[in-house]
Amino acid sequence: MRYNIISQTPVDDKSEVFLDYFLADTQEEAEEVYQKFAGLLNIVATSYARWSGIDKGDLFGTGLTGLARAVRDFDESRGGKFKTFAMFKIKNALNEHCRRFKAVVTVPSYVRTANTYITNIKGLLEGYSVGLNGIDEALYAGGVWILEDKKAILMAEADRNRIKSEFKKLKRLAEHSKIAYHILVDRSQYVPSDMRYDETMTQEDLYDREKQRVAAALSVSKLKDHMSDLELSIAEGIMEGRTYEEIGNSVEPKRSAVWVRQNLDKMRAKFSKLI
Repeated sequence: MRYNIISQTPVDDKSEVFLDYFLADTQEEAEEVYQKFAGLLNIVATSYARWSGIDKGDLFGTGLTGLARAVRDFDESRGGKFKTFAMFKIKNALNEHCRRFKAVVTVPSYVRTANTYITNIKGLLEGYSVGLNGIDEALYAGGVWILEDKKAILMAEADRNRIKSEFKKLKRLAEHSKIAYHILVDRSQYVPSDMRYDETMTQEDLYDREKQRVAAALSVSKLKDHMSDLELSIAEGIMEGRTYEEIGNSVEPKRSAVWVRQNLDKMRAKFSKLI
C-alpha cells in the first residue's frame, strides 16, 4: 500500500490539525519519515487485518494517522524514544479503529502465546539497548548470535540463557502449531489488544510504562516458574502495556487499580532477593 502523503491526508476527522505535510513540516522530511516507517506500518496493518477482518489498506491509513500524531506531538525534551512513542500512537489508532467499526477480533491462543514469548525476548533485548532493527534481526534469525557479528552485545550469562530459552519455546510452538517459524513471528509480533484508546497519556506516562514493561519482561523471564497464575497475569498485563485499571478489569472478580498496585508492591518484595 502506497499513500501520496503530500497530496492526500487519510484522516476521517477533518477538524484534527497536523503538520503542514502531514508527517513533517516539509515535503522532503515527510517523505523521509514515510520511507522509514512504511515497512513497520505494513507489518502491523497486515497483522491487524488478519485478526480483525478489516481491509488492510484502511488499517495502513489509520496507522499512518497514528504516526502523524506521534511526529506532531513528540517532544524530545520530555524523554523517551520516538519509536516507542510512535508505536503507542499507531496501535492506539488501530485499536480505536477496530472498536469504531465493531470488528470481531479473534486471536488464536497459540498466537497470543507466541506474542508473550516475543514480548519477553524484546524486553530482554531492549534492556541491553538493542534497537528495533536489531530486535527484528534476532527474532527472524531465531537467536541473538547474528547481532554479535554487527555489534558487540555484552549480555550477562543468565540473561543469555533466558533469551535462548524463550527462542526455544517459540520454535517449539511453531513446530507444534505446524507453521513455519518466520510465519509465526510475522503473525504474532503485533496483535490487536484490548487496551483502551488513550490519547491523553503524556510522554512521561508512556516512558514510565515502557520502563515498567521492560522490567516486567525481564522479571517474568527470570521468575515465571515461581509466580502464581494471578501474579503472572499481572506481570504480563504490564508487559502488554496495560494500565493498572485495565489489568484489574481483566481478572475475576474484577479489581481496582489500587489493588493491582498493592499486588505489584507485594511481588517486588517477594521476588526482590531473586531478581
